[in-house]
Amino acid sequence: MKALVFVLMSLGTFRVWRFIGRDDLTVGIRVHLPPFILKGVTCPWCLGSWLSIAAAFVVDRIYVLPPHWGLWAAGVAGAVGFLGELDWKLQK
Repeated sequence: MKALVFVLMSLGTFRVWRFIGRDDLTVGIRVHLPPFILKGVTCPWCLGSWLSIAAAFVVDRIYVLPPHWGLWAAGVAGAVGFLGELDWKLQK
């Protein structure tokens, strides 16, 4: 069950990052961002880490993750970064 929660958290967080940082629907907002913020928003390691912390916090309040939900956030952040890098490479 814990593995399923981890996979769902990782995929859900990746999808949120992709919506914010890569999807065509949000490109109109991204073009108005300053370059230093845009770099952080489009980076799966940067924004993905913050989104992973938020996801782990929320899931911990609903599902009650095992101790040290911060470790779950770090694991999900790594998965989001990896999936984001893979997504960038597949788009080229």
